[in-house]
Amino acid sequence: MKKINCLALTIAALTMLCATFARAQYEPDLTPGGTTGQIQINSSGVLAGTSSLPNGTTATTQAANDNSTNVATTAYVNNLISIATGTLSSAQLAAINTTPVTAIAAPGAGKYIQILGVSAKYVYGGTAYTGSNPLLLEYSGGGGVTNSVFSSAIMTGTASAWSTAVGSPSSAVSGSTSGIDNTAVVFTAAGNYATGTGTVDYTITYTIVND
Repeated sequence: MKKINCLALTIAALTMLCATFARAQYEPDLTPGGTTGQIQINSSGVLAGTSSLPNGTTATTQAANDNSTNVATTAYVNNLISIATGTLSSAQLAAINTTPVTAIAAPGAGKYIQILGVSAKYVYGGTAYTGSNPLLLEYSGGGGVTNSVFSSAIMTGTASAWSTAVGSPSSAVSGSTSGIDNTAVVFTAAGNYATGTGTVDYTITYTIVND
């Protein structure tokens, strides 16, 4: 009669049990049409079928201006498109030519600001401004490009008003970016506004572009 090595059988059985448990816990479903909650991966290691990643899944944030098919994280998108908001006070408007107000800070060497859209609201404060100049949004120092946010008629009027523009002031830029490289975007006017009490609320959507 042959002797049975019970210890060897027990170890073998435990090994098979552990392997089965490990596969159930960690090996993804490799067949299409898996049940809800399964991540399906084909033989090439690619997500298959209608698989979706669980909420809260993280990934590597790609470098700026990545033009590949890599997954874009929320951090990548937030870095790609930015929003600047603020309010121009009556004191700032009264000195807007003397001291232009920075809306977006200079982005750094080798980069320039690309404006995607501008929305602004002039809030009449009870006393009209005097002057004959439109409110401008431009690259600091001129940059050869300006956008009229509000006409002089609105800025000196007695009613609130709103304005929306797309792709300015940078939409008119062509050729060299030397005039706008590492340059802030500011509010200014050809002259200061006087005596008024109105304010301007603004929202600017923009992105930073590498030269």
